[in-house]
Amino acid sequence: MVSSSLPSKENSVFKNILKYYETKQYKKALKSADSILKKFPNHGETLALKGLVVAALNRKQEAYDLVRQGLKNDLKSHICWHVYGLLYRGDQDYKEAAKAYLQALKFDPENIQILRDLALLQIQTRDYDGLLVTRRKLVTIKPGIKNHWLGFAVACHLKGEMDIALKVLESFESTLGKSSDAPNSAASEKKKEKGASQEAKVAELEEKYETSETLLYHAMILQEMGSWQTALTYLEENKGRIVDSLSYLEFRANLLVQLLCSQSISSEELDRLYAGEPETCILQLLDMNPDNVEYIQLYETVYRFRKNIHSSNCLEALNELEQRYPYSSSLKRLILQVATEDEFFRRFKSYVCPFLYRGVPSLMTDCKSLYLDNSKVDIIERVLSEFYEKSLNKETTMDQNSTEDGDIPPDATLWCLYFMAQHFDMKGDTEQALSCIRRAIDHTPTLVEAYSLQSKIFKHAGGMLQSLASANEARKLDLADRYLNCQCIKLALRLDMISLAETWMSLFTKEEGVKESQNIYDLQVIWYELECAESHFRLGELPQALKKWKAVERHFQDIYEDQFDFHSYCLRKTTLRAYVRVLRLEDKLLGQKYYIRTAKGLVKLFLKMSELQQRKSEENVTLENLSLSPKNNSNSDKNNKSHKDMNNNRTNSQSSGVGGSGWMEVDPNGESLYESIQDPLGEASKYIHTLERYAGEDIQVQILALDVAMKREKLVLSLKAIVRMSRLVVHKEENNSEDFYLFLVKKLQFAHFLGQHSHNMEQLPLSITSYVKEECHRICEGGKTFESLLMHYWDLYRDTLAFLVYLAELLEQLDILSKYSFVLESLVNRKQMTSNNIIPQRKICERHVLLLERLGISFVEELRSFYRNWYPYSDCFQSPQEIQSTKHMLLEELKK
Repeated sequence: MVSSSLPSKENSVFKNILKYYETKQYKKALKSADSILKKFPNHGETLALKGLVVAALNRKQEAYDLVRQGLKNDLKSHICWHVYGLLYRGDQDYKEAAKAYLQALKFDPENIQILRDLALLQIQTRDYDGLLVTRRKLVTIKPGIKNHWLGFAVACHLKGEMDIALKVLESFESTLGKSSDAPNSAASEKKKEKGASQEAKVAELEEKYETSETLLYHAMILQEMGSWQTALTYLEENKGRIVDSLSYLEFRANLLVQLLCSQSISSEELDRLYAGEPETCILQLLDMNPDNVEYIQLYETVYRFRKNIHSSNCLEALNELEQRYPYSSSLKRLILQVATEDEFFRRFKSYVCPFLYRGVPSLMTDCKSLYLDNSKVDIIERVLSEFYEKSLNKETTMDQNSTEDGDIPPDATLWCLYFMAQHFDMKGDTEQALSCIRRAIDHTPTLVEAYSLQSKIFKHAGGMLQSLASANEARKLDLADRYLNCQCIKLALRLDMISLAETWMSLFTKEEGVKESQNIYDLQVIWYELECAESHFRLGELPQALKKWKAVERHFQDIYEDQFDFHSYCLRKTTLRAYVRVLRLEDKLLGQKYYIRTAKGLVKLFLKMSELQQRKSEENVTLENLSLSPKNNSNSDKNNKSHKDMNNNRTNSQSSGVGGSGWMEVDPNGESLYESIQDPLGEASKYIHTLERYAGEDIQVQILALDVAMKREKLVLSLKAIVRMSRLVVHKEENNSEDFYLFLVKKLQFAHFLGQHSHNMEQLPLSITSYVKEECHRICEGGKTFESLLMHYWDLYRDTLAFLVYLAELLEQLDILSKYSFVLESLVNRKQMTSNNIIPQRKICERHVLLLERLGISFVEELRSFYRNWYPYSDCFQSPQEIQSTKHMLLEELKK
């Protein structure tokens, strides 16, 4: 970086500024910059470099001011624009940084460094069109650099220009040395004679690896293009240059299977070219790792196509593999998935018994998918019952090679009870599950896993307080176990016992000089922050909830930003396949369950904020319309004074928390963040857009989208959400699904919205008016009004508790429940609860109780007692006095 507008002496000082900056000698860099500015105070490039140094000292605003001043003095300097882009890049504002780089290139179009920096920004922002142009220019200017060719190939690949990517790779591969397959080649012998150094050997190995990865990347592009036969030929031709033999075999096996399944060539031609190769290749992989499920599934696929049978009839193929690999546990487990009746009984018995002998707590996790088949559930129960009886009687009829005398070990009874408890819990039989786990605890009172399982059983039955008590018993048995501690924390937060959870969390977050919340934020403990946010939201503490949810969102931003350093690293190390996979993974980052949960929570919070703001504005309008007497004015003055005192206290509490520099230490309670939200519905709509993109098949997402759209009075967006919802629940009426009844109530809500905002239809563009009218007519069952649609559904579903509860909640929300009193009367009708002899789901019963409790209906206590017969362990069906008493006893116990 040279400045042509300075004398030679100052120019050498100017060069030193950059050297000092790169070596982090910022004081020397500032001193050098100031020495130039004394003589040339308006020298733009020096001002820009000084701004860059100042930015490194965390004086951001001063840095921007200096660079902008430099640009003002020298608008045509590529150095000034480059530095301006570097500042934006440091603040992770990549779009503005890219604009600055493009401006710099106008004045120095062939500046390699700026082009490289621009390419990094373009891949980070997924600007593939711009990336393609930049990478092409880099190859044109400097064709002798490997990274430029590989970067151009990757850019073409990501843009979808596969043919160009292949041509680029072919041009690059032509420059690579073609090493011989023979280990004793003349070149290697010559190197041995010369006694090559260790560094030279490492360099040679690295070169071989880079060549190998480039060739495999070439094959990957061919595979994605669907040119499987070409890819197979290419791999065969370059077999001697590919050092990653495992990847080679995996590639070849996948390509052969894809070619077989696609039927793009005739079976005769396939047999002629690759006779028996798919099976041979897969068996080679299984010889290396017989427990790899993907390899086994590849073999199944080949077998199905060879035999022309359905995927569920692969027992013969798995049996063949089992004979070849008798010690593969994955094979034994996959056979259980397809075996039936007597075959399943025999195989499950032989599969599960060794695990029960050895005591494997994770056995249920392995067997969970078997519970999708009801016939297998009964067989599992029969096997466990037989095993338990024989273990009690110490019978020796069950085979077990691990014991010399054939006796069942005493521990087998314990682990059988443990597995049986999990089994009954999976079936929803809480009484049997608790009976089994209590017998297990009586058998071995010090078994941590037994108390943890008891906690889970209570949790699944709705007894969160009892669940926490059991989890704490497990925690006390091993106080050094972080997992057990975290389980207690999670349960405490779900019970909204935040202070207790923080106390337990502090046991494992001790770091001097750092606040606990900041330490958790630095460690990115996402599950804890999510549980905290949801607990604060339930308690109505919106600022704290917003702070925690935003903390989780920032973690995902950090994860996305972390890929920036890999854009140049992966090209340099030639890890192209892994690099492309990472980029695709990052593109789906916001589809991760933790982010979806966070976004949903934020939308609910913004909806609540909007509701509170609307209520506040209505109260203000009411106050303005009142004629206040002097007495009232004095009261108003007192109120204003008290509000000022509250604000002062809040400011003081905020300032007391600003001592640290971490994000959680500044504004720890989130009050400033909360007050900065001026348009909550606008913020909610941004998250809805993300949710619809990554979780559009989730009905809860569409419900939130509908709520936000109706709040914003957006007819088309409301219609879009309800139409998507209708597609998601199209098959759920037959299954008596709760989602179906929820959808019916949302249709009613939409009909109510449509009745109040029918004038919005006139403002729509003519091109979509007819479609909107047609869809609204369809959604409202032939254009019915809210009231007629309500009565229509009432006649059809009045005997379904889920529909009644959801309907009453909607009427309560719309403040018209009193108008439709017959809905409330049905909810307090005992016959309604036992209609169709179907026991409603626990969560619906809990919503029923909470609804009547909110409405202040005395029948709620009788209702609790009634539901307690079905769900005796649910906290919701205990009286408030019992809950408070249990909580108090629990807290006293936990303090010990």
